Amino acid sequence: MAFCNQIFNGGPLNRSLAPIRITGATGPQGPAGPQGPTGPTGPSAVTSFGGLSNGSFTTVDADDTAYTQILLSLTLPALDITYSGASMIVANAGTYLVNYSVILTSDFAGDVSVAVRMNGFALPQTEQTISLEANVPATFSSSMILTLAAGSVLDLAALSNAGEGGSTLSIPAGNATITVLQLA
Repeated sequence: MAFCNQIFNGGPLNRSLAPIRITGATGPQGPAGPQGPTGPTGPSAVTSFGGLSNGSFTTVDADDTAYTQILLSLTLPALDITYSGASMIVANAGTYLVNYSVILTSDFAGDVSVAVRMNGFALPQTEQTISLEANVPATFSSSMILTLAAGSVLDLAALSNAGEGGSTLSIPAGNATITVLQLA
């Protein structure tokens, strides 16, 4: 019984227990502090962009041995991109998002390929080949991220094994476009 009296009557065993307190309601929020200094300006989201399109009906006499440039005479707004005929030249080295789209027909049935060329050479990662029927429209479209050196010359080109020695590809106005956008 002496043990119970010590527990219930404030005896020595009860001295190690902390008193129980109830927390009250949270008080109101204080006023906002002063505004801190303005941080440094971040990098520009876009440092370079541009593009080309065919502004009128275009034909390409594509052969089966080498890519032939698609005439893109309409220049799109640009920043740090220059144009030379149906080609564009990037001013800044970096990583670029490159997009192209071409809707065309061929006068012969067979395989037709479209690719982005850099400095005159088709980039394998951009090549797209479609087996076409004669005079039936086909859409070629691709997006890729490429690392480009300053001064790289880009254009859009086609290759055809349709017909003997190639074929004539017809592209309605506004149906061939290439664009570049520098990401880093």
